[in-house]
Amino acid sequence: MKDFAKRRAQATKKNLKSRPSFKTRHSQEKVIPNSQLMILLALAFLSALTSIYYFNTDIKIFEPREVSNEIEFNFPIKLQENEILIEIDESMKNISCTYYLQVETYGRKEYARETLKDVTNEGEAIIDEVNSVARPGKIFYRVLMGPYQNRSAVNNSRERIAKKGYSPLVRQSCITK
Repeated sequence: MKDFAKRRAQATKKNLKSRPSFKTRHSQEKVIPNSQLMILLALAFLSALTSIYYFNTDIKIFEPREVSNEIEFNFPIKLQENEILIEIDESMKNISCTYYLQVETYGRKEYARETLKDVTNEGEAIIDEVNSVARPGKIFYRVLMGPYQNRSAVNNSRERIAKKGYSPLVRQSCITK
């Protein structure tokens, strides 16, 4: 008995070698015609020339100028000599400031009342109604503590309130005497 499967396999291999694997219908047709290619090249050349013409800058125009600083840094030298002089204007002596501690700001009065009850034992506290700048007609309720006469007192109170979980802000109100 003959093995025909082997003959067929050999016959197909021979046929595959003799036939071309890819054929095209129009082998001589170009994707982009020569006229369009020349137009594209001319446009690229013209745009390159115009960009060179318009963006041609003369760097000599932008020359650095001399800057003379008359600032004298003598703080480290004066610190070694134990001489640090702080000058206060006379106008600062005539200003009296009071400090407030803004504990929180709420959009609902109920929340402000809860916070007011929580911080009342730390000092004098009030609820201040403020109109919103961003949304006219909207009222915010600030819980304020104070007034404090100096920065040290307001900072001490701020630390105590921060330990309770709030993030208070220091507000300052100054008037001239």
